[in-house]
Amino acid sequence: MRSRLSAAVVVLMLAAACGEPTAASPPTLDAVVVVVGSSSQSASQFTTAQMLATAHFSDIYRDVTRLAEWRSSNPEVATVSATGVLTEVGVGTTAITATYQGKSGSILLEFPNQSPWDY
Repeated sequence: MRSRLSAAVVVLMLAAACGEPTAASPPTLDAVVVVVGSSSQSASQFTTAQMLATAHFSDIYRDVTRLAEWRSSNPEVATVSATGVLTEVGVGTTAITATYQGKSGSILLEFPNQSPWDY
């Protein structure tokens, strides 16, 4: 009887130590990186480019271009749409920023003339 009781106590102790299964912690967002993707010249002589935003999580990289919030620091030089399409408006410098889950990444762009993508 004593050995059965001891075995039952050990099993209960092990079960209590294991506890309920827990979900794995979600990956941590470390940074958001912004780069210029493809570009083209439109008929109106304004240049457009698709901006790309990549979220760097602790375990994976994820394209968050369409999920990020986009902003231009100088809309008189370039605007950026909600989907990350950049449109050149004038000459000058602007920072394009993408924000995703509270983290932001920026790229500084200079438009010295009306065709900055022609190198």
